This record gives sequence, C-alpha cells and structure tokens, in this order.
Amino acid sequence: HMSDNNFSAAYTAEGVFSVGATITSSSIYYQQNNIRTETPSDLNSDIEYFEFNESFTTTGDGLNLKIGVIGHVNKLKLGFAWHSPTRYLLTDISSYSMINYWKNGGINDAYAPDSYFEYIIKTPSRIIASTALILGKKVIISNDYERVNYGSGRLENEEFYVADFSGQNQTVENTFTTSHQFRQGIEVRMSKKFRARLGGTFTTSPYSVSAQVASDEYSWGYSFGGEFRNDKFYAGFAFTSTRSENDQYLISPQIQSEPITQARVSSLLVLGGGLRF
Repeated sequence: HMSDNNFSAAYTAEGVFSVGATITSSSIYYQQNNIRTETPSDLNSDIEYFEFNESFTTTGDGLNLKIGVIGHVNKLKLGFAWHSPTRYLLTDISSYSMINYWKNGGINDAYAPDSYFEYIIKTPSRIIASTALILGKKVIISNDYERVNYGSGRLENEEFYVADFSGQNQTVENTFTTSHQFRQGIEVRMSKKFRARLGGTFTTSPYSVSAQVASDEYSWGYSFGGEFRNDKFYAGFAFTSTRSENDQYLISPQIQSEPITQARVSSLLVLGGGLRF
C-alpha cells in the first residue's frame, strides 16, 4: 500500500494572482510471500514433503514539492505549476527458508540470512500550464497542458550500498521520451440548479523512436457529466472513457518476431452526492 500526507499553503494578492505550494510525504509498503511444496513420488521415502518459503518486502518513504501560481486577468485565469521529482528511499528485504517434514512427525528447517538492499528512485518532474475563461455566470472553458520526460527517471545508490545503475538508467533514457498531454473541458450552467460538463484528453506516446514500439502508443479519451444542486442537497455523475494501444508479446521477443497490437478501452462511471447543513 501507499499513503500520502500533504502540507499546503497558499496566498492571494488582492485578486490579482494566487500562489501556492504543497509538500507531499509518501509512505510505501509492499510484501510478497511465496510458499512452494514438493511431495516425493517415492512411497517408501521417509519424507512427507518439502516446503520452501520466500518472503520479499519493500518499504520506504518519498518526498516531493508542488508549486503553482494563478494570474487573474479579468475573465481569464492563467496558471502554471511545477511538480518536482519524487525522491523515494526504498529498502528491499529478502528471506528464504527450507523445511523438511518427516513422516514420523520430525521437522528439519534451515534459514538463509536475510538480505538487505537500499536504493533511491527519482521520478520525472512535471510542468503544467493552464487557462480558464469565465463567460459571465454561465460558462467556464478550461485548457491544460502537461509535459513529462519519462526518460529522466533515475535509479541511484544509497550512501552505504554500492551498486552500478548506469546500465538501467541508460536503458530508461533510450526507451522513453517526453510525453505531452492536452486536456480541454467546458462547464455550462444550464439553470440555477443544473450544470453540465464535457471534456476531452489526448496524450502522446512516452516511448522514444529507439524503443521500436510498433503500436500507436498514444491515448485519447472523453468525459461528460452533470450535477444538480440546491441549498440542502447536491448530486452528480461523471462518465469517462479512454482508449490506447500497446504491444503485447506472448513469448520472448527473440522468438516472437512481431508483437501483437492490443487496443484497450477503459470506462468509468462515478456517482456522488451530499447534504448541506
């Protein structure tokens, strides 16, 4: 599981501009346990069965900073935000044991020493630019642009552990590139109690040319929704659908020369509501 704690602060200067910042502290915990058993086929064996236990745990913490500013120009709002790379300090712990169960009820077990390894992951930073046009009290038109260079992600050594991640980092740099995402939306106030919303998104491929990805690794989607509200109650819904393509290898790429292009469509319906007191 992963949890976040956000600490935010913001300031608005006489309706001319607003500035804000958020520090996010993340906590990560992942555990995988595998138990494998083997029973001898020899019926005369004194061994009932073997049991091999494998445990793998990853724990760690992350930290990042988000800074944004909004300028208010009459009916137009201009926004800019920068999300710093998230720095995760992670620890992997592996443990192994073998247990031999005898038919006479005896047990023999052996445990390998636990192995520990610490390392650092730095995710790419993000840049977001946005505009919003407010037309009276009826219509809001918004546009967002987001830029992420996925090739800038890095694995790094922790101070007391020696490891060479240059090969992995070079692979990431060669495989991934900068992806651009465009989002558009409009909200219309149909009446005092009803609002309608419509939006669209398009994201370019995160893969570089040298990755030799055959499918069109872009994604696009749309959304629509509505809301009813009065002084005591509000309720709304939203529907989103996203389409993308990716390469699939059923076996090793060295054996399967050409990938299978798989198209994916994911949809989500959200319902919500609340009471006002």
